[in-house]
Amino acid sequence: MKKTVIVTASIGAGHNQVAYALKESLLGLNKEQEVSIIDLLEEKYIYQMANSLYLKTITRMPSVFSKAYDFTQHLQHDTNVTSLLNYHCYKYLQQIQLRLNPDLFLFTHPFPAAAYKNNLNTPAYAVLTDFGYHSFWLNPHLTGYFISRHRQKKSLVSRGIPSNQIKITGIPIRKEFMTNTTASHKTRQFPDQPQVLLMGGGLGIGPMLHLVNAIIDAGIESRFVMVAGNNQTLYKEVVGKTKDLKNWEVHGFTHDVPKLMHSSTLLVTKAGAVTLSEASTSGLPTIILNPLPGHEVENAGIAVAEGWASSTNSVEKTVYSLGELLSNSDQLSKMRDNAIDSSHPEASKRVISCLENKFTLERRQQVC
Repeated sequence: MKKTVIVTASIGAGHNQVAYALKESLLGLNKEQEVSIIDLLEEKYIYQMANSLYLKTITRMPSVFSKAYDFTQHLQHDTNVTSLLNYHCYKYLQQIQLRLNPDLFLFTHPFPAAAYKNNLNTPAYAVLTDFGYHSFWLNPHLTGYFISRHRQKKSLVSRGIPSNQIKITGIPIRKEFMTNTTASHKTRQFPDQPQVLLMGGGLGIGPMLHLVNAIIDAGIESRFVMVAGNNQTLYKEVVGKTKDLKNWEVHGFTHDVPKLMHSSTLLVTKAGAVTLSEASTSGLPTIILNPLPGHEVENAGIAVAEGWASSTNSVEKTVYSLGELLSNSDQLSKMRDNAIDSSHPEASKRVISCLENKFTLERRQQVC
């Protein structure tokens, strides 16, 4: 592989984080190769459609998003609902192909995966960024799929994807989340004053301000660190609410999430699978607050089933669970161990290794 193009979409932070992790591993294998990350939302028509159909709906009308998610889960790619978006995405992929002439496409968002056609004459792999999947990821033109869980593979095969095109690798995350070894995580002692990390995802959505107010009112004795992401309104409101409280620290968008996860006792977050994968690798017990209907409910269910997370549907239940867990170090230790056992810290390297082996095999076959 000499030239790789990773196509993402900056809807939330997770898809981009996976793209960065893949680029990091590719360059770690060979610093001489070219790796480009392209954000589909840089194209104005795609941005306008994504903003209207997804961003506004998910932040303002989650119940509508739930119905839309369920409805589109069963659509074919050539329906009127998807054809216009696919058309613009495909035309943009064509432009990328002509401009960069890559040897390989990697897709970390379903929009390019759904739009890809094999007449682009470049192998293309989907790197799924959820523990489940939406049908937009499914495309017979794709060369293969990298996924995180065995149950995903069974489901994809049932939808007609050949088993040999699917590799279970985990969701790629950046190497900063792997600075501590599994052994050191499992022997790590929880501090006398625990630290709770609150995250609303890259968009900073959800009832996070309500949660902050409820935690303060409950008088929970802990250190709290809030990450508001790109939500400047939330950031300013929480700063104003906590400015006189010594046990609170507030961040907007930050690159220090690995450090914050490693130093925390408990995480409260949305159910984005990338954040959950980062938490799992960091050995961080997690409370999932109000998972969005659709992909987040699937992600939450799997994390809960694996024994390192709990899921709540209200701020009040979240605060209650917080108090219960912070007073139960044995339960926290068990959840930490389950998180580590369920993690895939080498996911990015596995993806790159599979690709390298495939390209090496193809070169040998061409020589023969």
